[in-house]
Amino acid sequence: IILIDNPLLLIKFRKSGIPTLLVNGLMSKGMENLESNRCPTLNSKRNSLFQYYKYYDLLGVQNEIDKDNFTKRGVCSDKIFVTGNMKADFNDIVVSEEEKWFLRNQLGMVDEHIILVAGSIHLNEEKLLAETFLSIRKVLPAFRLVIVPRFMAELESIEKALDGYSLTHLRKTEMFSLQKKPKHFDAIVVDTFGELKRLYSVGDYIYMGGSSQKKHPDAFGSHNILEPLVYKKPIFFGPYLYLYKEITDCLEKAWPGLRIKNSDELANGIIYLHSHTGVVKAIYDASFEIIKENIHSFNHNVELASRLLN
Repeated sequence: IILIDNPLLLIKFRKSGIPTLLVNGLMSKGMENLESNRCPTLNSKRNSLFQYYKYYDLLGVQNEIDKDNFTKRGVCSDKIFVTGNMKADFNDIVVSEEEKWFLRNQLGMVDEHIILVAGSIHLNEEKLLAETFLSIRKVLPAFRLVIVPRFMAELESIEKALDGYSLTHLRKTEMFSLQKKPKHFDAIVVDTFGELKRLYSVGDYIYMGGSSQKKHPDAFGSHNILEPLVYKKPIFFGPYLYLYKEITDCLEKAWPGLRIKNSDELANGIIYLHSHTGVVKAIYDASFEIIKENIHSFNHNVELASRLLN
């Protein structure tokens, strides 16, 4: 049951003796303190909701940061347990090597192509990607873009912007329908749904869409960083990736250049990593540790529910 829109149910459950459990709880930096909240449109709603968290019998939260922030909002720490991130259930994400090369072929990519997959981008982020491409192409001619818009309604606007930078591009469905794949193109724009989790596997580098623009309501959290993380590739993200702080902190410890402010930093970061395999290995190791910490989250939450029911 999702109680966020009707928190009064928590009080009714408490009075009726019905146990309640919060699963995959999240209260990361910027959410626990309304005065410094970077998403002010949600402040008034959250202010009224915070008082209800204390009515949960137990809370399963994603990490120690969340536990600390729930405690600061008045929840008893004895009721809070760190169970990991439920989105780290990778059973339906992992792609085999065979499938990865099949996907690359669908996109018209060959072995020598160096691919940046930009997942779930918002309008105007294609400009950042186009400028990045133009800078990298001078150094790495085999560089290619795979752009996955968050909203299909923005597809034509994104393509028009790419035209403005003189980038040659095809839609994924167009490329798939061609028996003979073109040798010369700069970008593939994905115009299909439900494939992003697997498309991340074809990338040598990943960009987290929604993380460079503050104005979008759901840019507060951006896309789920755990989806590309499973492939242990370098993941670049902008300054507005507020959620997943524990994960981004860990990745930045491996290499601070993963957080970027503009196209120059993104281009320079990719060029640098292409010739520094030791740094890429450090990012790989950090990603592996994050996955290892979260992969049993589902079982931890089941154990917590069993504890509550017993």
